Amino acid sequence: MIPLSKIAVFVFLTSVNFLIYNFGNYKNMLIITFANFTILMIIYYLTGFDILSVSLATIFFGTYVFIFQWKYLNNQQKAIEKVKSTIAKIKEEKNTEKNLEYILNTEIEQNELSPLFEFIKLVSKQLLEEKRNFSRMQNLFVLLTNFARYSFSEQDKSNLIKELNNMISYVFPNKDFLVVSAAEIQTDQKIKSLFDEEDFSNLKLGKLEGKEYISFPILQNGDTFAHIILKDKKANEYERLFLYLVSKFSESIIRRIDREKEIELKAITDHLTGIYNRRYFVQHLEQAFAKFKRLGEEEIYSLAIFDIDGFKKINDRYGHYIGDEVLKELAKILKESVRGYDVPARFGGDEFVLFLDRVKKEDAVNVAKRIAKKFSEFSSSKDKIKEDLSISWGLATVNEAPEHFEDIIKLADKRLLKAKASGRGRGMWD
Repeated sequence: MIPLSKIAVFVFLTSVNFLIYNFGNYKNMLIITFANFTILMIIYYLTGFDILSVSLATIFFGTYVFIFQWKYLNNQQKAIEKVKSTIAKIKEEKNTEKNLEYILNTEIEQNELSPLFEFIKLVSKQLLEEKRNFSRMQNLFVLLTNFARYSFSEQDKSNLIKELNNMISYVFPNKDFLVVSAAEIQTDQKIKSLFDEEDFSNLKLGKLEGKEYISFPILQNGDTFAHIILKDKKANEYERLFLYLVSKFSESIIRRIDREKEIELKAITDHLTGIYNRRYFVQHLEQAFAKFKRLGEEEIYSLAIFDIDGFKKINDRYGHYIGDEVLKELAKILKESVRGYDVPARFGGDEFVLFLDRVKKEDAVNVAKRIAKKFSEFSSSKDKIKEDLSISWGLATVNEAPEHFEDIIKLADKRLLKAKASGRGRGMWD
């Protein structure tokens, strides 16, 4: 039986040992206490509970545990100080991205706070990535908005391709890309040299992806107008989304340009015959007159007025449908008989005008005669019209009426009336 005094000493020494390392958390404290208690019991049986031996063992193990606990607490304190320092920086810094970077760059010594802090860093890393992605998308949308605002004034589709190249090169300065029209892909050998044979063949066929490229087509009325081609298949989702949105923005710009040109064309075109109307002709004549006044003889031009003889009788006898066909044919003859920069127009009713730019008077007279001849040949070939048709015309040049831009119209009209008075199918130019 163990003496009561020895038991008292054993409890006392164990208690002292317990107090020495009672600096840690509760969980570690219990584990170390149990281990120490077991070691002391072994010493007791081996030494017959020699008080000196047990005391030395207690001091030795107690000191070891104290150092262990002190190091543990010191690491924990350092970790807490670093966390406090990071929190202080976060309070001072208003930039969310920098705050998240502070957290990610903070390293603490291993302790019980480590798993929690690693979790916080993991969440911070995800938040930082999302923040950067959001900022990236925000910048892309700002660029798209600025591009859209600028493009509202764009009137030239070929110039749009140049602007797209400039804008995308600014957004992705290190990316290999090009914006090119569908027509150029079919004909331009320089573009062919940028791709291997298989990829170029796929591109000509309109395929959106090849071995080394991604294409974002820009459509016009269902057909491909141009391609935004990125020669980087590793492009991330944001880059792909941006280029896709640019292609769709460009399609809306092209639709607007086409719509505006259609409206503009309707405003200056005679709806029945398809040639210019009176409004456009007068505007063009005024501009040409201003140039003539500024530059003189080198900008000389002629004007002819044509009138279909007996047109009212044609309408009355054959109906307005046949009458319209006659008007369309004369407009067609006028358009096919002149150069691209000459201006044929319907002036009103069965009266047509023709602006002949930079042409001598005798050459202008020959053009008018040729038009009259073609029209008479058309009328004789129509089975539904049982009579010959003819036109009368009057012609003048700008140096014969140099005071006001409308004077040339008045002079040519005066000569037209003179021609009609002298008989059918006549022309006057003096």
